[in-house]
Amino acid sequence: MANNEKDRFGDKIHDLEKAREDQWAAAQDRELLEKIRKKGSEPHDAATEATRAMGLLCPRCRQPLKEKRVAGLTIRACPKDEGAWLDQDSLKRVLANAK
Repeated sequence: MANNEKDRFGDKIHDLEKAREDQWAAAQDRELLEKIRKKGSEPHDAATEATRAMGLLCPRCRQPLKEKRVAGLTIRACPKDEGAWLDQDSLKRVLANAK
């Protein structure tokens, strides 16, 4: 009987060690994932900061868009007349007036 109790105690110790290893591995995984997330967000953060500093850029000529008022609407237009872009409210007004 003493031998059987000894085996159970050894199993419990082994289970405890395994649980601690699993917890350590999970903590390491969380740290690595957080580092990856931070590294992945750096280009996005830099692009967002550049957009704030320079304003929106024309997707064709890469020049900063100029804000203009046309027919009571605020639009952003390319300085080289490559196109114009509307915000959602202005687009809704244009579509409502077109009906």
